[in-house]
Amino acid sequence: MRRGLAGLILGLAMLACAGTPLLDVPSVTCPTPVQPTVLPGTPAPIPPTPVVITDEFYIGDKVIVGNPSAPLRVQFRLLDVQTTPTVPDADGNPRQIVSWRLRVKNIGTQDYEIFPALQMFVSEVETAYGLWTGTGSPTQAAGNLIGQTVDNNIYTLTPDQTCTFRLVAFAPAGTVQRFAFVLDPTVTDSTERIMWQNQQNPYC
Repeated sequence: MRRGLAGLILGLAMLACAGTPLLDVPSVTCPTPVQPTVLPGTPAPIPPTPVVITDEFYIGDKVIVGNPSAPLRVQFRLLDVQTTPTVPDADGNPRQIVSWRLRVKNIGTQDYEIFPALQMFVSEVETAYGLWTGTGSPTQAAGNLIGQTVDNNIYTLTPDQTCTFRLVAFAPAGTVQRFAFVLDPTVTDSTERIMWQNQQNPYC
């Protein structure tokens, strides 16, 4: 856990002049239910209110950061989470390989720069010994064990461009509970994050 945290801090320090900070609150708006047909002469029903989620998100959610009129506006989606058992770490602790995809779309009017392998990580795993919290950051070493190339560069998305990044990390053996994405890569101790639960959205 300490080595993972140190690696994250070092990586975020590298991004001080490279990544694009996102400062707005992440949110997901659940689709509005279909308005029922209204017969002539009957009162119109009250329009349904969309459900807006701003605290924690789920696999497949279209998480948007940035106001509708903001030039910097980005959509994030966590997709295809998979786990694979692997050999213990150097200290003999049981671990697994976690792979996922992060789909990012620039829905603003200015370029967005991202370093997904340093900004996103496995943050919680329920293990046989309790809840592990840390930074299971993507590495090519983990990707090599399952024949997967990790997208570990800095990427620039122009307006209306979509990219899907492949990420693979080591994590303690157990049930992966959460993923995190640091919104401001220029702040090494930033707590502004998108947090995903490793399950489908039960509300939308």
